[in-house]
Amino acid sequence: METLPARWALTLKCMALAVLPFLLGIQAIANHRAFSAANNPLLGVETPRQRIHIRYTQNTLEQFILFFITLMTAAIYLDTGELMRLIPLLTAFFIFFRLLFWIGYLNHWKYRAPGMVGTGFSYIPLLFYTAYRVLSDLF
Repeated sequence: METLPARWALTLKCMALAVLPFLLGIQAIANHRAFSAANNPLLGVETPRQRIHIRYTQNTLEQFILFFITLMTAAIYLDTGELMRLIPLLTAFFIFFRLLFWIGYLNHWKYRAPGMVGTGFSYIPLLFYTAYRVLSDLF
């Protein structure tokens, strides 16, 4: 983990796993569309469950973009093998909390909160750290 390409390679491998919750959401939407009257999304006949899958998938894409940018930037600054262990750990947290968000949302909209908070904690502290480091480099 001494070189930036090695750190980015590990981070990209983790991103290949972190995108799985998004893929599962796309598949859930496709399955519901294939076996319901909502096969044409322009008709507006989605069931509440389908709308949850759609919103979950949209939110997961948004969260993934922030997660991806944060971890790729962090990999620049986490320059030891010990620190780079955060990347797979945070990826596991991200995946777990995205799925928890989805499960909670499917049960009741109020139950989304633990998954959303956990998702944020999987990258927001690191986002602040990397923002600080980037600003330190610039100024």
